[in-house]
Amino acid sequence: MISPKGELIRERLDKISNRVGVPVQIVADNSSDLASGIKLYQQKHPAIIYTHDVTQAMALILKYELEANDRYQSFREKCHRSKQQLKQTELAFLSPPAQRSQCRYLNIEKLISWGNKLLNSSPSTLAKLVPNLTSVELERKIAEKLGWLFDYQVELGKWQQMVKLTRQVETQLKPWGIERQSLEYCQQTALANLPDSLGNFPQRVAD
Repeated sequence: MISPKGELIRERLDKISNRVGVPVQIVADNSSDLASGIKLYQQKHPAIIYTHDVTQAMALILKYELEANDRYQSFREKCHRSKQQLKQTELAFLSPPAQRSQCRYLNIEKLISWGNKLLNSSPSTLAKLVPNLTSVELERKIAEKLGWLFDYQVELGKWQQMVKLTRQVETQLKPWGIERQSLEYCQQTALANLPDSLGNFPQRVAD
């Protein structure tokens, strides 16, 4: 069933075409309404190429990799639980970032960065942020509410590398597009010397 918003997007594309001509390629994300409108527009102009923007493409690769990963899903669940437990406590500033129900794989960098930063935070720095607690009390509370993070230390490092790889590819492709220089950059820089722990993920990014 075609959504009313899809019809509206198709109408807007028709108006733009009447003004500037029919495009060769449309680069956009894959949201349902936008995709519906573009596909309707392609029925009239089948030669048009519809391409996911690189940010969306990288997010889909991360989604494919992590959605079926039990460890990542349990990490997300524990982040959500911790956010609820830390609300309105003296440790609320250590809460994980909010997880959006939509586009969550476009925003996983914040969640992974939070975990890595907290694991690498100096106890003395955290103590300055909670001066009303003794160091012993602070360590006890952090261990009680966030000690589970240590169980994900290895995975967080791996996930951080995955996100870094997708961001490197995005940074190259957004200004330069798909051309020889971008291919050489990916082969010689972004995809070079990656650890075996990433498995087939780099190849999926390359493809």
